[in-house]
Amino acid sequence: SSHLYMSRTAHLVDEAEIDGVLSRFTQLNVLHLQGLAMAGDDIIDKINGAPCARIVKELSLGGCALSYWCPMSLRLPNLRILHLKGGFIRVSIAGLLRESSERLEGLAIEQCSLVRDETIHEISPLLRNTLLDFQLNQCTRLRSPILQFHALQSLKLVGGFNIQRFPNFDCPNIRHLDLSFCVKLTSEGLANVLATIPELETLKLVKCCRLQSLDLPSKKVRIVDITYCHALKDVRIASPELRDARTLACL
Repeated sequence: SSHLYMSRTAHLVDEAEIDGVLSRFTQLNVLHLQGLAMAGDDIIDKINGAPCARIVKELSLGGCALSYWCPMSLRLPNLRILHLKGGFIRVSIAGLLRESSERLEGLAIEQCSLVRDETIHEISPLLRNTLLDFQLNQCTRLRSPILQFHALQSLKLVGGFNIQRFPNFDCPNIRHLDLSFCVKLTSEGLANVLATIPELETLKLVKCCRLQSLDLPSKKVRIVDITYCHALKDVRIASPELRDARTLACL
C-alpha cells in the first residue's frame, strides 16, 4: 500500500504498537496519523525512524500532542505536503520543518489556536521560494500576519476571525485567495493585498462583515464570491474574464 491511515479508534494501545505498524510498510507515499496524543513528542521520532521516512511525500498529523519543548525536527527529505490539525500542536512549526522544508510545496495548519503572527514570520525564510499552497484555517490568534512567499499560488485563511490586515504582504504569484469569515478584515487591509497580486483568478470573501468597498484590479479574475458581506456598498471589478460573481445577501 502507498497510503496509511492510523487512528486512535483502531486497536492501537501503546507506543510499541505504533512502531510495529509503521515498520510493516516500506513504500508509503502518504501517511495520516490521527488522535495519537498518547505518543506525545515521541511521534516525531517514530515517523523519522519509519522505513518509509525517505520516500513519504505527504504527512498529516491530527490531534497529536506536540509540546513547546519538542526537540525534534521531521527528517523526511521528499516531503511535499504537510497537514497539521488540532489544538494540541504547540511545537515551533519552523523547528519542526527545519530539516524537511527543501521540497515542501503544500502546508495546511488548521484549528491550531496557538498559531500566532510570529509563527508565520518564522517559517517564511524556510518556504519563501518553494511553497505553492498555504492554508491557515481557523487559526484564531492571527491578527496581522506577515506573508512573504514568492512562489505561492493558493492562500486560504478561512475563519481568521481576528485578522484585520496583512502588513508587508509579498506573495505576487497568488492565483487563488480565500479570506472567508475573516470578519474583522478591513477594506484598506484587503486593498493593500489585492494591489499586489495581478495574477489573481479566484477570490472568496464570504462573510467578511467589515468590508465596505472592493476594488479588484486583476484583469484575470474569473470567480468572485462576496456572499453575506452585508456592509459592502462599492464593488469595482476590472477583469473581462469574470465568469462567476456570487453576491447573495450583499449589495
